[in-house]
Amino acid sequence: MEAVYFGSTGPSNNIVTLYVRNVGTAPFTVASVYENSTLYQISQSPIPVNQVQSIQIFLSGQTWARGDLQTIRVATIRGTTVTATWVS
Repeated sequence: MEAVYFGSTGPSNNIVTLYVRNVGTAPFTVASVYENSTLYQISQSPIPVNQVQSIQIFLSGQTWARGDLQTIRVATIRGTTVTATWVS
């Protein structure tokens, strides 16, 4: 995860946009994103080596609040996971 931005639709703080960079030696595909342990299935094309892809999720059953900690986990179809905590 290179960056995470928190947005809203109208009065609801319910959008999270992640930027994922492939720093490896082979393309990979993101399978899912967990935002505070809530699973969001992702349908994205593979991320080529040295490229960045944005992933936008619309939160369901939760919203973010300014200054709160948000734990985000990205999982690939190969099973690799990366977890980071961001301030919304």
